[in-house]
Amino acid sequence: MRVSLTVDLGGIGTLVVAAFTALLALATFFMARATYKLVAEGQQQRKLLLYQTSAMRSQLDPLVKLYDWTFKENNLTIELENLGTGRAFWVGVTSWFDPCILRVSAVDEGRALTGNEIKDLAAKGKKAWAEAVSLDTTKRLDYKDRRDVRTARMVSLLLNDRQGNEPILDAKERRVFTIEPHFVIQPRAGWRSSGWGWPFGGMPFNEMRDFLQSNHVRFAAIGFHVVCRNSIDDNVEGESFGYFVMFVSEDSTLELVQRRAFSHSLATMGERELSKLRYIDEDFYLKGRVPKPPQENPR
Repeated sequence: MRVSLTVDLGGIGTLVVAAFTALLALATFFMARATYKLVAEGQQQRKLLLYQTSAMRSQLDPLVKLYDWTFKENNLTIELENLGTGRAFWVGVTSWFDPCILRVSAVDEGRALTGNEIKDLAAKGKKAWAEAVSLDTTKRLDYKDRRDVRTARMVSLLLNDRQGNEPILDAKERRVFTIEPHFVIQPRAGWRSSGWGWPFGGMPFNEMRDFLQSNHVRFAAIGFHVVCRNSIDDNVEGESFGYFVMFVSEDSTLELVQRRAFSHSLATMGERELSKLRYIDEDFYLKGRVPKPPQENPR
């Protein structure tokens, strides 16, 4: 008896290819899994290294404490101490200003009074209430022949004669500085497109006041902030002070602004100011953000 055996080479080839493809896919899966694990471990190690570096660096950071400050004419006298373990570099005071909107109100016999009635009450020595409600950042401002400028922040450096007149404060060093803070404006369109050339060098208070008066600004919010950097040039948070409303036509010096003491809360609170509140929300304490109010009224 003769037996005939026919072999389907095409089918065997297909099975071999399928098996090879399955093995390749399986190998690719395990390689991807191993790669993902290595990447995850690498990211974890980088996070740990970053944390360790930050912890070590924080032990050498400066911590500049503001003890006292006052204005005499337009000069600021300020007392600082570096409570940290590291040297404070580029120690200075940031100054800023912006036109602001002042809301004035008074109540007589249960009704709101008009502006003229409020002025009459003030002239008679009766009380009226005023509050700075917002910054007027949309107001068009011009500076001499420069058109459409905006206010900005400027740092006035505190030069330490014990450190060769460098803006440096050693660890545990306490010093009193006197400086005339300057203010600054910038072209709204940017330096290059404005044709101003090298950035504007700032202006003293008298020139800043003239600038506001030329733009018919009645009220301006001003503020100051202590700044410094650590040994690797990172910014270290300082304390804020002098958040006042300036009556442009009446306050001819910073001393008069301080004497009027019309404070405002139109600037973002820094972390060094939070401790002065004594009581803060836990979400803000843990996550560093203000909790959102509920979107709907609870039922």
